[in-house]
Amino acid sequence: MYGKFLALPLIARRALTAGALFFVACVAARLPDTPLCNWIFGLSLVGSFWASGVMVPGIKLALYVFKVALRVKASTW
Repeated sequence: MYGKFLALPLIARRALTAGALFFVACVAARLPDTPLCNWIFGLSLVGSFWASGVMVPGIKLALYVFKVALRVKASTW
């Protein structure tokens, strides 16, 4: 099964990984509110964002906004 997974193109592997991690996040959201379930939810959601390719542009945008906000805050009027 692992060999078949590795035989898939990179895009398909990333899509399957993102889908599986998002499914785990949805299941963990329905579990009781415990620290372990919260960690599972958070890590699988971050992993699905990373696997789908949304995380890197989001981090770049957040860092740009943070840099602009610091520049505005530190500037003298």
